[in-house]
Amino acid sequence: MEVHHPHHANHKKKWSEYIIEFVLLFTAVTLGFFAENIREHQVEIHKTEKSLKTLYRDIQKDSVLFSTALPKRKKIDSLFEIITKYYESGQLKNHLIENYVLLGQISNRSIPSINNMALDEVKNTGRLNFIDDDELINAIQNYSHYTKVLESREIREENFLNQFIDPIRFKYFDQNILYILNYDNAYVEGDSIITKPLHALPKKIKLLEENNFNESSFINITGGMNNVIKRSNELRIEPAQKQCHELLHLLRIYFKKIHFDYNSEKE
Repeated sequence: MEVHHPHHANHKKKWSEYIIEFVLLFTAVTLGFFAENIREHQVEIHKTEKSLKTLYRDIQKDSVLFSTALPKRKKIDSLFEIITKYYESGQLKNHLIENYVLLGQISNRSIPSINNMALDEVKNTGRLNFIDDDELINAIQNYSHYTKVLESREIREENFLNQFIDPIRFKYFDQNILYILNYDNAYVEGDSIITKPLHALPKKIKLLEENNFNESSFINITGGMNNVIKRSNELRIEPAQKQCHELLHLLRIYFKKIHFDYNSEKE
C-alpha cells in the first residue's frame, strides 16, 4: 500500500522555486503592462485621427472664409482710388453714392475669424505626439500661430474703426442709405463704381451736417483705414490663407497614408 507523505508545515522552498515564481510573475506583469500600453496607444491614435478629421473640416470652412473675405477687402482699395480721383478733381460731393459705398465697405468688420477649437484640441491634448509626420505637425503649429496673429490684427482694425471711421459714419452718413447701398451690391468697373441698391433710393442723396463735412479729412481718414486693411491683407490674411491651403494638402496626404476616410467617418 502506497503511503503519501504530506509536506511538513515548515518545508522550505528551494531558491530555484522562488526564482521561477518571480520570473513567471514578472513576465505576467510585464506582458500585461505592454498590452495595456499598446491598447492605450491604439486608443490615442484613433482619437487623434478623429481630431484631425474635425480639424480638416474646420480648415475647409476657413478656406471658404478666406476666399470670400479677401476679394471684398481688396475691393476697398479700388473704391478708394476712384474716390480719391473725385476728390482731386473737386467732384467728391457730386458722387455721394460712391462715398456711401466706400464708407459702407470700409466700415465692415471683415477679418476672417479662424475657428481654433479643433486646433487647440490637437495641440493641448498631446495628440501631436501621435502624428507620425513632422511636416504636418509643423503645419498645424504654424496655422495655430496665425489664429493669434489674425486676432491681434482684428483688434488693430477694430480700434481704428471705432476711433476714426465710426464717428464719420454716424455723424455725416444716413444709416438707411448705407443699408440700401449694401457694399455687396456694388462693384468696380474701370473708373466707375456700379451700384445695385437693395431698395429704391431717396431722390436726393445727401450727407448729414453737410456744411461741416471736411473732404480732406474724409479722404485722409478713409485712406488711413484703407492702408491698415491693405497691410492686414498682405502681411496677415494672405499668408494665413496660404498656410490654410498647405495644411489642407498635408492632411489629405496623411489621411491617404493611414487609409482614413475623412469624408465618410462617423462622429
